[in-house]
Amino acid sequence: MNRRDVLRKIGIGAAVGVGGVSAMAGNATAWERQDVCFTGCSLAWIVVNEDDVTYEPPTVARVVVGLHDGSTECRDVEFTPENTFQVPGKFGDARVRKVFAGLGEKILGVIIYNYREDRFSSASCIFTNEHWCAKTPWTPSLDDASCVQEAREIGGYDCETLCDDDDHKLLGLGKGPGHDPKTGLPEKWVKQEGSSSKHR
Repeated sequence: MNRRDVLRKIGIGAAVGVGGVSAMAGNATAWERQDVCFTGCSLAWIVVNEDDVTYEPPTVARVVVGLHDGSTECRDVEFTPENTFQVPGKFGDARVRKVFAGLGEKILGVIIYNYREDRFSSASCIFTNEHWCAKTPWTPSLDDASCVQEAREIGGYDCETLCDDDDHKLLGLGKGPGHDPKTGLPEKWVKQEGSSSKHR
C-alpha cells in the first residue's frame, strides 16, 4: 500500500506541507477528510467525510476565483447533507460538493477552514490549482487573493491534493499537451464543440 492509499484509508484528504504534523493535528479536529480535485479551472470537487457535513453552523471552505478583469474573489462555501452528494465509484462513502466557476472565471484554489469559533483566524489548509489554465498570461495568482494572504499571515499551509492522473482520466481531463488549457478537456472535444456551434 503506497502513501496515497494509506492517506485515503485513514480518511485524511490532504498531505500536509509546510505546516507539518502540528498543523495536521489542528485541522483534524474539524475534518475527517479534506481533498480538492480541480477539473481544469472551471470546476472544483471538494471531498469531505460524511461526518463533516453534520455540523451546525456548517463547515466552511473558501473558493478563490480569478475574474476576467484580472482581480480575485474569495467565496465561502458551506457543507451540508443537502448540498453534498456521494460518488461511490470515485470517492466511496465520502461527500462531495461541486463548485463551478462563472463565465470568464477561473478557480485558482481552495482554503479549508477548521471547525472552531475562530476558524478564519487560525491556520488553515490551502489547495492550489496546478492546472495549466491557472498559469496562463493575464490570470491572477492565487496569492493575489486577500483571503490567501490573510491565511498565510496566520500560518496557513499548503496541502497537496490526492487526486492523481488516474482521477483526472476518470473525469476525462488532462493538464498538459493535447488538452485545452482553460477547461482541461481534450482539445479535440473543444474543437468539435466550437465547430458544431458555428453551424447551428
